[in-house]
Amino acid sequence: MSEEEKVHQLVEVVGIDEEAARNLLEASQWNVEEALHLFFAEGQQVPSFSSREGEEPLLQDSFTGFTAHLGGVIPVAGAQRTQRAPRAAGANGYAAAARTPSEVPAQPQDKSFLGTMSKVWTTAHQALLGVASEDFEQWFQDRYGPPTPVFVKVTFGDAVQEALGQRRLLMAWFHQEDNAASQKFCREVLQTRWVLDRLEEDLLLWAGDVSRFEPSQVARLLGLQRFPALVLLQPVANDVNYHANVDFHCVEWPLGTFCVPLHSCQFSMGADGSTVDPEMVIAMVETTAQDFREEVQHVQEEMQRRDVQLAEDRRLREQQDREYEEALLADQLAALRRAEDSSLPNDAGPSQVDEKSQKAEEKEKAAKEAEEAQERAEEAQRQKRKDEILAQPEPPASSATARIRLQLPSGERLQRTFAATVCLSEVYEWAHCCRPVAAPKHFELCINFPARSLKDSSKTLKERASSPRGRWSSKWDRELDLVPSAALILKESEPDGESG
Repeated sequence: MSEEEKVHQLVEVVGIDEEAARNLLEASQWNVEEALHLFFAEGQQVPSFSSREGEEPLLQDSFTGFTAHLGGVIPVAGAQRTQRAPRAAGANGYAAAARTPSEVPAQPQDKSFLGTMSKVWTTAHQALLGVASEDFEQWFQDRYGPPTPVFVKVTFGDAVQEALGQRRLLMAWFHQEDNAASQKFCREVLQTRWVLDRLEEDLLLWAGDVSRFEPSQVARLLGLQRFPALVLLQPVANDVNYHANVDFHCVEWPLGTFCVPLHSCQFSMGADGSTVDPEMVIAMVETTAQDFREEVQHVQEEMQRRDVQLAEDRRLREQQDREYEEALLADQLAALRRAEDSSLPNDAGPSQVDEKSQKAEEKEKAAKEAEEAQERAEEAQRQKRKDEILAQPEPPASSATARIRLQLPSGERLQRTFAATVCLSEVYEWAHCCRPVAAPKHFELCINFPARSLKDSSKTLKERASSPRGRWSSKWDRELDLVPSAALILKESEPDGESG
């Protein structure tokens, strides 16, 4: 901004002549804000700037005229003051004559003047530099009165983080100037009872003046060009894989703080004086808030179902562990009794031997029944896991998926599509749970050509797998070759191999 533009701007804001404005700017190194500070200083210490000796102070005269325009008795340096009445004899030492209006103490007027000057200074500051986000609630109340919506008095990034922590949407209002469109937006949208209710339950309201740095940068990232504008934003923890099926872009401001714009409305006046219909804006806010509430409720229900499922799985595992320990104890007792039977003397009577044999048979039968019960429990768990796996939808075929065809020892075949990022252990689990019968109990998955076994279940389907030392050359130290498709064979293995 040139010096002449700064002079004209100061003249328009405070109503002084150009020479006084130029003197103020020269004294403040051509800083408009500092010049305003000098102009609105207290009346007793108003600075005097004169370019030539013998001239009356231009700034002081202009300030005196400005305060006279505001009204009230304001003591100013150099101004004529009314002398007090002379003292007379009496109890209080003062004349009993009534004071004239000019003799009324100036303290109340000083206080009123300082309050008025503070408001004038705030208005001038906002006119030049824009309204700060923390001042919007007071600015709104001064212009439009009650009801006043509750604004978050923080920066845009802090507002996004606060909305994320409270699981709310952020309603951002980008303000530029106090015009007819802004008044219509404030009175017919922000002061409606429904919007005020949503701000108490589902939304946080943040406002920014695009004349200031941060709001202007956020508006640029959101692609806003006309103001005032209203944007509904959903805060997110990060921008990774956010709703891949939704064509929304993620805005990052400041670094590490993310939000997704859902809807926006721009209220600028058209050529015919028309603006966006407030009813349409309210309906948009209502629909978005309702959808967001339903989404939050759905997420909470999913978390509850997952917690219930995890608790059920934990209970089933504990039950299986108890049954296994009981069966193991029964086997140990049977082995101990067999050892005791073998240590009997040769002259033991037939009845004693028969009794021992009967007890041993009963124990073996109990152990066998326990083992069968354990197998039934494992089979029930396998069938349950099978239903869960088949209930999960398969990802669509692409370069990031692997279509696995599995041949069982009986000749039957299974087929399923997996994401390329899943571990080989999930393929083993699918093979174990989805085969018709759990036989063989211990198995491994193999590839015919080049012939090798897939045993490293911690690898993903797209990672590299090393071949056994000395058996394969380094050319086989490559990917698992399971993307985009692969044919596997289920073979029986030793008990220490991979199994379902």
